[in-house]
Amino acid sequence: MKTFEYFHGKITPGLSTVEDDQYGRVVFLGDANAKPRRIALDMTSPAEIKDGKIENCWPRTITSKRGSFVVLERPLRSADRFLIRVNTSTQSTLKRNGEWESKTGSPKVVAQADGKRQTGVLYCDDIIQMSPGDSIIVRPEGEETFHEIRNERGRMRFLDGRKQKKVEVEEA
Repeated sequence: MKTFEYFHGKITPGLSTVEDDQYGRVVFLGDANAKPRRIALDMTSPAEIKDGKIENCWPRTITSKRGSFVVLERPLRSADRFLIRVNTSTQSTLKRNGEWESKTGSPKVVAQADGKRQTGVLYCDDIIQMSPGDSIIVRPEGEETFHEIRNERGRMRFLDGRKQKKVEVEEA
């Protein structure tokens, strides 16, 4: 499925990766101050990385004796769903937590982590799987405004109150 990131009120294609000493390339969620999370690539069928971003992948949960964790693998089939990383962090000085909530449908949280400022303000850094009909409301940290992200029949629509931006989701 296609992947996107929501950060600072903007949508960009792909999931950003960083190099990790223990796991290689990972999607790093959260920050060091509040339970960070690393999402690794599957070892047998890893998602493809182009210019440091994963553009297309499928999440898979692995369960072991120590618990369960998510890896990102090469997509097996096309889908009308997409993954979006929602990071509600901003550089705001207002003391208001960043959060998101489901508006319609049943968006599925694939992985989540929290961030915490020195002021105590919290923000979300989650990867969400959205199926057709799903819609979420995002409230960035410290902001009065909100944004809506929808999956309309396999196409992503981003509404920020001032303008509408459609991003087409097409699977090969």
